[in-house]
Amino acid sequence: MIFDTHTHSYFPEISDRQDEIITHMINNKVCYATQIGCDEHTSKQAIELAHAHECFFATVGYHPTEGQSLMREDIPKIVEQLGQLVVTHAQKIVAIGEIGFDYYHLDPEKSEEQKETQRLLFLSMTELAIKHDLPIVVHSREARADTLRYIKESGIKKVIIHCFSEDYDFAQELMDYSDEVYFSFS
Repeated sequence: MIFDTHTHSYFPEISDRQDEIITHMINNKVCYATQIGCDEHTSKQAIELAHAHECFFATVGYHPTEGQSLMREDIPKIVEQLGQLVVTHAQKIVAIGEIGFDYYHLDPEKSEEQKETQRLLFLSMTELAIKHDLPIVVHSREARADTLRYIKESGIKKVIIHCFSEDYDFAQELMDYSDEVYFSFS
């Protein structure tokens, strides 16, 4: 059985092709797929798709590049709203994410502020995951040290590293930290 752990078929360029996507999944023996939320709006879209199609599940999350420009005081409210989605749609929510760190897309004039916002958002989202006993889906780009540090600092043990692009030592350090760490390769 193949389970696609990371999809965004709500993207506007393919959102009207769900029947075609599902047929393609069936023809390639993909039994299930997880629709990944990247902010409040796309998390709701992911949930809608999960309810509309039995083969889909969903996550709620806030992608680091989407979140790096948030006002810090808005983070608790956003996490609370996403938490309400988790409670309301518990039967279809399988993880918290996509969350993490992306230092590739930082604004050079605001990089330290944006890194701090990403950190606060990440730690708030991991608290939500721990509260609901859900894994996190982690996006990490050019943020190796902080990804490792804040996963460990958060105390979260259930982790999926999305689109793994690091090396063996990075993977080994996470596997030594928890036996519930998984890696996806694109």
